[in-house]
Amino acid sequence: MEIFAAGVRIVSHRRCERKGQYQTVFEHMPSSHQAQASWTPARILAWAETIGPSTQVVCESIMAQRHYPEQGFNQCRGIFNLASKIYDKDRVEAACARAIAIHSPLYKSVVSILKNGLDAHELNPPASPPPIEHANIRGAEYYQELLSGASNKENAAC
Repeated sequence: MEIFAAGVRIVSHRRCERKGQYQTVFEHMPSSHQAQASWTPARILAWAETIGPSTQVVCESIMAQRHYPEQGFNQCRGIFNLASKIYDKDRVEAACARAIAIHSPLYKSVVSILKNGLDAHELNPPASPPPIEHANIRGAEYYQELLSGASNKENAAC
């Protein structure tokens, strides 16, 4: 495929052999697209590791939830933006740890945790309900008595 301007060929590209596929020449991309193309999953995870292990886990999760990891890059870069321009790294790391703990390692969860200041609070697991007290519920003592009574009868029969 050739592209002409004012009768002069300005670029040529090979056509893809398979229907529905495309190829891009890096040098022909606008500078903003070139900057976007320079991000890779490995680069994102390496950067996330500089914030902390929880941030790295959140970024891994964001990319893993997509059909293509590149589809999660904007959210990962959003976390980078939070850590570099809006909040300090420790707060972002704490928010990521909390997002993991609540089983919601998502960009929107990290943002919500930071906005509401929940990163500063310890995550307490929900309290277990108190034991049920009722006349029809037999405790361990009841069954201990049954067992000890059965063993006494066995000993008496011998």
